[in-house]
Formats: sequence, C-alpha cells, structure tokens
Amino acid sequence: MQYNNIFFEKFNKVARITLNRPEVKNALNVQIFVEIANAINDVTRDNEIKSLVITGAGDTFSSGGDVDFVLNDLCPKSSVEIRNLIKEYYGTTVLSLRNLDKPVIGAINGAALGAGFDLLLHFDLRIASETATFGSIWVKVGIIPALGGMFLLPKIIGLGRASEMILTGEIIDAQEAFKIGLVNKVVPAERLQEKAMDLAMRLSNGPPIATSIAKQGINRGLTGHLLGELDWAASMQSICFKTEDCREGIVAFKERRKSKFQGI
Repeated sequence: MQYNNIFFEKFNKVARITLNRPEVKNALNVQIFVEIANAINDVTRDNEIKSLVITGAGDTFSSGGDVDFVLNDLCPKSSVEIRNLIKEYYGTTVLSLRNLDKPVIGAINGAALGAGFDLLLHFDLRIASETATFGSIWVKVGIIPALGGMFLLPKIIGLGRASEMILTGEIIDAQEAFKIGLVNKVVPAERLQEKAMDLAMRLSNGPPIATSIAKQGINRGLTGHLLGELDWAASMQSICFKTEDCREGIVAFKERRKSKFQGI
C-alpha cells in the first residue's frame, strides 16, 4: 500500500510509523488518520511484527489538527456531519491503537499539541526527547479534546493535573511530563529513535500471548470494575499457564538463562 502522509517501515519484529508532513509540523487531517489506520491494520495482520513505534518527521511530533482543513472543510459542515466525520476517521483510528494487541511505543521527538497530544495518550509507553513539549491546547481555540484526551489524561496523570492542562491549555516540557507520569523516560534527542527501537525490540522478544492478554486487561481496567477484572484475569491466566511460553519462561528462570519465547 502506498502512503503519502506517513512513512511505514518494518525492522525484524518491529514496525514504525512516522508522521510525515514536516512542512506543516505533522498536522493531522483525515488523510493521515486513514493512513495510520491502514498501517495499524497491516501490523495487526503481520504475525512477524510484535510491536509498533510511532514518531514524527522533522523537529515536531505533531502540532495538532490541520487548521486549514478545520477552517475550510470541517467548520462549514453541519454539527451532525462534523460528529460523524470525527467518529468515523479520528475516533476509529485512535481506538484501533488501543485495541491493537501489540505494544505501541511513542517516540516523541518534539512538540505534541492538541490532536497530536491526544493521539499519544493512546500509546502504551512514551519516550520523549529532551526537546519535546506537550499541550492539550484545544481550549485555546475554543474547542475540547475530542480524541479521548478528557478520558485518558486524568487516568494517566491524575484528575487535578489533567484538569489544569485541559482547562488552561498549558504547554509543559519533557522533564515536567516525566515528573507527572505523562512519559516513561526522557532521553537526548540524538538517542530517541535508538532508545525507542531498543524498547520495542525488548517487548517484541517477550511472550506474545501473555503480552497481548496483559494489554487487553489494561484496556479493560480503564472501564471495568475490580470483581469482574479478577474473574477475567483468572480465566486469561488459565490460558497463559497452558502455553509453551509459560513453561519455557519458568524453566529458563530456574536455569538462570534468557527465555526463548515462540508465541505458542
């Protein structure tokens, strides 16, 4: 499949999506969301790929929504049309990220603002360049976070801090993002891609069945309740215990060697 707004690459067990509109700071429009969704579908179907990295081209992760598209194409539509378009293209793509049964690592190489900020909240892990900045700036243009930010951000950094970021549109730097738990690690800009790929490969070499089920459990925990999750976890653990990966992991632990997981 041909991609015009992203780079899509595969390296052994790891796939990488690079938002590739550097001339507009990787602004997000319908076309780029469609291409991201298509790439995610490819990752889903490819049994050789075990993890996904997402980053941006140039010095920006994403400046947010494409303002020309918003002004010229989105705003003239009726409220019903706007709602349907957001759900069909933007909402579907971010849900596909959360539902992907493989780990998603964000390599945040620069500013991540507005819709770009909401997008990265759907990643499982986030590594930031020292030059990265983060902002839920929607309120500054009179709109609200529409890609899951109001739901996910309080769960990631807490209600009070999330309220501050969403209601003020405050932009924070990478160190502050690390301090509040928004990102997992901050690294020098020149080592960002290396560190992200290292983590992706580490996850790719893990037990794929258990990793997939664990991610499902984390997603369920976003909306579930404890009793139901304990029942579900017991059922899923019974599956994990019957895999060859489980046996290999236990034997390798006893023999003090590195496990060789096969996904069976």
